[in-house]
Amino acid sequence: MYKVIIDGEEILVTQSDLDSIDNHVTPNGYHVLQDKKAYHIAPPKVGRNPKTGTIHVNNKRFRFDIMDQFDQLVNSMGLDAVAEVKVTDIVAPMPGLILDIMVKSGDEIEACSSILILEAMKMENVIKAEGNGVVKSVNFEIGATVDKGAVIIEME
Repeated sequence: MYKVIIDGEEILVTQSDLDSIDNHVTPNGYHVLQDKKAYHIAPPKVGRNPKTGTIHVNNKRFRFDIMDQFDQLVNSMGLDAVAEVKVTDIVAPMPGLILDIMVKSGDEIEACSSILILEAMKMENVIKAEGNGVVKSVNFEIGATVDKGAVIIEME
């Protein structure tokens, strides 16, 4: 049995449910007949995990997550819970020139948000937050050069 979550709504689907669907592959996706209704389904767009993504049904966009029996077991055991990562101070990963700083003291930042741009060896490197946090202070200004390991931004 699969648990399918579409835009936050959980639906349980069995293999016999899947087998009973009348579907035909078309050049633009799938044509599905279910309960005397026709649906055009565009091929799903998935990311790294093929069990999550978006799908268009009759030109309406839906976000989906599919959980097989193993995903459901891991979820029921609480093993899929990820601890919130709190960001530590932002240090220069290499020597370089600060081209832009996108945060200021007091800003709340989220994981993967861009924080600054550091130019090194004629390449622009976007430095992103590794976790959530609040900016305590910015120790350098745009145009400053920094050494590897310099604390550019202090976090609370």
